[in-house]
Amino acid sequence: MTRTWPSISVVIPTYNRASTLRRCLEALAAQDYAGPWQAIVVDDGSTDATPDVMRAFPGVVHVQQANRGPAAARNRGIRESYADIIAFTDDDCLAPANWLSRLADG
Repeated sequence: MTRTWPSISVVIPTYNRASTLRRCLEALAAQDYAGPWQAIVVDDGSTDATPDVMRAFPGVVHVQQANRGPAAARNRGIRESYADIIAFTDDDCLAPANWLSRLADG
């Protein structure tokens, strides 16, 4: 069996921002990029409904860690990725539908 690795990984650190994370992931789900990509959400020790939001998006790679701050969460996301390109966004950002396509074109 041949495995297809994502060409782009989008790393999203999050901490107690369930409502904004949901909107961020919905925007990523609407990407027009045709190539293989993945979203990696690193939950940095949230105590709110963040784990429930993460479970609502089964295609997303869910990583949990003790609270160590956004930089540590981004680094953890890098370690979880096998993609050629790693992009970062925050849990309160809404990526336009062509964000990944434009990134890949660059």
